[in-house]
Amino acid sequence: MEALPCCAGYQDPYALSFGTSEYSRTHPLHCRQSGNDLRPEPSFVEPVGAFPSLRCSKRASLYLSIPIRPSILATMTVRGDRNLRGKRDFAKCALVAAFLAGSTAAAADRPVDPTFLYRRVPDVAPGASDLTTATCRYRPLFGAGDDQTSVVKGVARYGVIEVDANGSCVPVRYTKEEQIYFILEGKGVLQYGDEAVPVKPDDFMYLAPGSRHALKNDSADPLRVVLMGYHVSEGSGEELSGKLQISNASQARKQVLPGHPASTKYLLLMGGKDSKRDLIAAGQVLTSLFLMEFDAGGTNHPHHHIKEEEIYLLLDGYGDMVAGGGQSGVEGRRPATPGDAYFFRLNCTVGFYADPRLGDKKARVLAVRSLYPGMKK
Repeated sequence: MEALPCCAGYQDPYALSFGTSEYSRTHPLHCRQSGNDLRPEPSFVEPVGAFPSLRCSKRASLYLSIPIRPSILATMTVRGDRNLRGKRDFAKCALVAAFLAGSTAAAADRPVDPTFLYRRVPDVAPGASDLTTATCRYRPLFGAGDDQTSVVKGVARYGVIEVDANGSCVPVRYTKEEQIYFILEGKGVLQYGDEAVPVKPDDFMYLAPGSRHALKNDSADPLRVVLMGYHVSEGSGEELSGKLQISNASQARKQVLPGHPASTKYLLLMGGKDSKRDLIAAGQVLTSLFLMEFDAGGTNHPHHHIKEEEIYLLLDGYGDMVAGGGQSGVEGRRPATPGDAYFFRLNCTVGFYADPRLGDKKARVLAVRSLYPGMKK
């Protein structure tokens, strides 16, 4: 049997037309000829609108008018001759119309997750959390406490803790979450199990799953801390729940990484448990915590990761953050100033360009990458 295009490209009366003022096209349906009928065959039918059981007469045409809008109305007009086989063929056509209407409605109502999320720290209102008190506030940027928490997957929470002078937070313990603290400003004490550890700016520490910890500010100045949390399996951190692992960014060597521009220096702070290059090797879902220092006009070359989610927080300087492909399909650049935070889904284009007008000043970005659920290093 010869394959014939019984829709677009053959004869217009055999077209399945989906037409409204909002959307109109003719769907090409290929058929095999059998006697007086043209029978759609699976191997000749495109995935959309493929109904092998539908029979169309040579001189019959089926028109389905389906408005593409959330409250969908499917109307059907059958036009043809005596070869249309009456009620049976009408029922088949009705089923096709109903299926297409339902599929279109579902697609219209289904939300599309964004490729990246943007938050500005000062604009995010503090919210209630496990650790908040009258003197301890938490600004949720991504994950728990944020309205779009379903977009992030491996990240349990990411935000900023603010502790007033002589204030304190509620002690917390998470058996299915590893956490990292990075001290932005101020001084205080981290209670980690039985340890009371002084903390200062640029300190960072690994808080193992199952560990009990709390922040206290024993100074006259505010204490601000970046909190990063990642989903892990229960009990996975038992071997790490001993002495606190803590270091300071000043201990990291500034270096240009292979394949990266010389205008950007990296400070490698924390990596996975098997890391040999970071100051602390402890992460399970976390794969890399690092600082980037950009010269004026410098960049880290926009790129993407196929296994990891990533978060950038601009600490100092200004420039353009790259988030997604933009209109060019290569990079979407957005002006960025201190306090801007971006979450990037895996395969999202990510990068930063420091403004050339910085002069001798540097732009600093705190970056952290973590495995997407189900991915392996």
